[in-house]
Amino acid sequence: MVKRPYGVIVAVSIVAYLLYCYVYADERRIRANLHLVADVASKAEGEHKLAFVGKVRSLENLLHEQISVAPGKKLKVIVGREKLKGLFVQAWRTFGNWQIVFSDVTFVGPIAGGKAKTRQTVSVTTKTKRGRELLTPREMVIEWQHQDGSWLIVSAAHVEVFK
Repeated sequence: MVKRPYGVIVAVSIVAYLLYCYVYADERRIRANLHLVADVASKAEGEHKLAFVGKVRSLENLLHEQISVAPGKKLKVIVGREKLKGLFVQAWRTFGNWQIVFSDVTFVGPIAGGKAKTRQTVSVTTKTKRGRELLTPREMVIEWQHQDGSWLIVSAAHVEVFK
């Protein structure tokens, strides 16, 4: 008699865990992709060119072919994965090192129909020519699309926080 309540508790716990895994699976994948984008798009000091080639390929797998990036009011919108890759290559050649971190990630609305939207703070840390560390945080909204079994970034736009 005593064993029966424990069995029910264990069964309910397993069902609740599986439901949790199912409901939040897409959210976890999107968050994992954000961390992957940050790792791939960052450049360590003294990073080798071959490591960079691998990063470009990894970045390709995270971006939609027709991605659009709106970096801010005074800057032009970047459209297309190839153009964004070209700018990434140019930045890699020009600048020493930088680190990208996504924080305060929140989902804007529900994940439905293979689409999702996140709002997060994107911080880029780099060093000036004089060796001083420079941190530039920005608020961004990223739109995601589920395609061929993975979540891809369709658009990213800078959001003005203070006016």
